[in-house]
Amino acid sequence: MIMKFEKHNYLFLLVLCCSSFALTGNELNKDIIQSAQNGDATSSLILGRAYELGNGVKQDLSNAFKWYLISAEKGDVNAQIIVATKYATGDGIVENLGQAFKWYLKAAQQGLPEAQNIVGRMYAAGDGIERDFSKSFLWHLKAAGQGNIYSQLAIGTMYASAVGVEKDQTRALAWFLKAAEQGSDIAEKIVGDTYNFGYGVPIDWSKAHFWYLKSARQGNLEAQKALGFLYVLGQGTEQDFKNGYAWFSIAATGGDVESINYRDETAKNLSTQQLNEAQQLSSKLYEELSNSR
Repeated sequence: MIMKFEKHNYLFLLVLCCSSFALTGNELNKDIIQSAQNGDATSSLILGRAYELGNGVKQDLSNAFKWYLISAEKGDVNAQIIVATKYATGDGIVENLGQAFKWYLKAAQQGLPEAQNIVGRMYAAGDGIERDFSKSFLWHLKAAGQGNIYSQLAIGTMYASAVGVEKDQTRALAWFLKAAEQGSDIAEKIVGDTYNFGYGVPIDWSKAHFWYLKSARQGNLEAQKALGFLYVLGQGTEQDFKNGYAWFSIAATGGDVESINYRDETAKNLSTQQLNEAQQLSSKLYEELSNSR
């Protein structure tokens, strides 16, 4: 969550901003071109998009970037994100993480939480800027405060690991809960772990079961395996080898190799009839999960 990330992780911002000004060929007219030439930021952005897509003008990626840059320099946050992402990914221009950071920072300073998240991640990874976990924490905190799930996870991790901030398990849990309450299966799994192992809180297997189940139903393999253990051990729920078998089986089907052994060991506690019922339960749960995605 705070480590170096690959190029494709920048691209969601490009999709985010471009979707807000989809352009058809009929929309590009002389007024927009004239307005762009007169320095209007929005018109420059639209013209850049037109050149990139070949809508109303001959496709020209070099001209597209030129107009995006003009718009970005005028302060348009969408254009800043586009310019930053093109520098970050080397899309049509030479990759330059220093320039990418510069433009993401400008968008972040305008309050865009997605850009604040990217700046936090770039500081943590040392991408285009000297690594600085304290500054990473501050930018993630800004984004997390606006509801950005990825930054909420990062802030929770940084508090839990004492990275860029003093260790504080209580605050870590609070931020993980915020992300979990927004439906992050990763955060749900972490909250489950927190209660299961007593990280800064008293062990509470009922709460662990609650959060593992939420995460497991979203397909999180580690949560599915952890849920299997709770059923087998009777922690936070009645001991139930059939449910334990079913969740280990689902995790194994999803690719968790360890769960194959756990499933087979659990089967030793079941009669032939119970094993058949457990397999039917596994199939039913698997179908439910598949249909809910």
